Parts: sequence; C-alpha cells; structure tokens
Amino acid sequence: MIPKGLFTQFGMIGLSIGIFFTYIQPSFTEVKAVQDTIMVYQEERSKVNAVNIKLNELMLKSEDISPEERKALNVYMPTAVDTVAVQRDVFLIARQAGIELTALEESDTVDLGPAVDGEEDSARSRIVPTEFSVGFTAPYQNIKAFLALLEANSYPLAPTALTITGVEESSEGAALLGELTAEITLTTYALQFMSEAVSEPEL
Repeated sequence: MIPKGLFTQFGMIGLSIGIFFTYIQPSFTEVKAVQDTIMVYQEERSKVNAVNIKLNELMLKSEDISPEERKALNVYMPTAVDTVAVQRDVFLIARQAGIELTALEESDTVDLGPAVDGEEDSARSRIVPTEFSVGFTAPYQNIKAFLALLEANSYPLAPTALTITGVEESSEGAALLGELTAEITLTTYALQFMSEAVSEPEL
C-alpha cells in the first residue's frame, strides 16, 4: 500500500510541473521577447545617435565656410536648375566664341526615381542631371573656343554627347569651306536633398 504522504509528494511535483509549463515558461518567453526588443531598440538608437553626432560635426564644419565660399558652392551646385539662366549662359558663351546658335532647348531632366532603401547616401542627397540640346554651324576654331569656354564656366556644363559633320555645298553651289555642323548635348546638375527626416525607431 502506497503511503498517503507519497501521493501528496506526487501531487506537489505534478502541480509544480503544471505551474512551470503554464506560467513560468510563458513568462520567461515573454521576458526574452521584451529583452530582444529592447536590444534592437538600443542598437537602432545608437545608430541614430551616431548619425546625429556626424550631423553636428558637419554643421560645425559648415559654419566655418565663408559667405563667399558658400555663395560659390551654391552657384556651382544649386538645389534646382534654372533652365532660363542656363540657356542664357550658353547663348552668351556661344556669342563670345563667335557662334550663332540654330538650336538651344532643354531636352531632358533625368528622373532618378525615389531613393532606394539601403542605398549608400549618407548625405541624404543626390545629383540630378538636366540636359540641353545645342546646335550651330561654325568653323573648327570657333567650336574649339566654345568648348573651352564651357569648361571654364562657373558651374558644370559638360558636353555629354557631340556630333560634328561637314556642311554640304549651298544651293548656289558655293562650298562653305571650313564650316562644320555641331550638335551637342550639354548636361548640368542640381543637388537634390531627400525629404525624409532622421527619426528614432519605434518599439
């Protein structure tokens, strides 16, 4: 005959096992999930703090830039391309090179689409190109002078496509000696800043 106290001990053991599986183990699981969430939060917060520290360093550096240098930087890489101003500058450069333009128009603004998640872009900005089509007929030396003046411009006006062909005889039959027809694609750029602000991660 099994002693009555032994049944009590078995009962206590069973009760303990029941309490462990129904209360203690779920509690441990819940605590571990909370700890994992806290660790993720702390890691993300440390990343945000690192970004803020870097931002403060850059802000301090920007304060050291003189007004003259800041103005020159804004001219060299504006936040938006003024197409009318660019066309005016190209016209003046052509006139300085002794060239009369036959075509000058904005041909395209390249759409880069939204920023890709995870893309390396620590400055939260990107360079957006805008293209202009230019056409004219001029001697070789004038074309050379035009390209040299473009290179000396205060902001980028890069020839990204260039086609030069000889000019056929005129309707009167007189050859236009030394004349060349040029079609050039000029590309200038703007510095576009991302709109998303840095924010702390949520739990």
